[in-house]
Amino acid sequence: MNLAMAAWVLAYLYMHSFHPVKADRYIITVLPALAYAISLSLNNLSALMRSRRASTVLSIAVTLLMVSSAIHYTAGMPQEYGIVKGEREAAAWLMNHDPSYRDRVIAADRGPAFTWYLGDYVFTRIIHPQRRELSLKYFYEVNPDYYIFWTGKTELPEGYRVIYSRDGVPLPGRFSRYAGILPLRYRIQWMLR
Repeated sequence: MNLAMAAWVLAYLYMHSFHPVKADRYIITVLPALAYAISLSLNNLSALMRSRRASTVLSIAVTLLMVSSAIHYTAGMPQEYGIVKGEREAAAWLMNHDPSYRDRVIAADRGPAFTWYLGDYVFTRIIHPQRRELSLKYFYEVNPDYYIFWTGKTELPEGYRVIYSRDGVPLPGRFSRYAGILPLRYRIQWMLR
């Protein structure tokens, strides 16, 4: 059993070392193995001490450490990210101004977030300034009608113009696509830019 738990933790560390995005929630998959390791360690330590109360005292100490760690961690978490408001507003604007947005190809530098906001799949495409040529190659393979990003250093791809921008979240659309789908007042605003 000990070998199985060790293999579980090592496999977790090995596989997640390749994943480009690290998030706190990914540790959930290894928590059972860590709980087993903690209980095994407590059992072995209390056996070494040969005291009746050692197991109870060690268990209480570990529990207090874990609870204080959880409280400290959650207290330090930001309650609101400034970019989240801008992303929600951009998604709401797109849903209101293009009723058939679900039929469009949409890309964003934070694809999973916009997939959540729009309720439809959004491709993740990040245009890196250092690898712009390769990034644009992958971007144009998707050929999105809309591209939503929040990084200020991102240059617009050729053939796109910003049709919405608020709170640091611009929403560029492809010239040939959005000129015919937006309501007339927004097409006029676009032409006057």
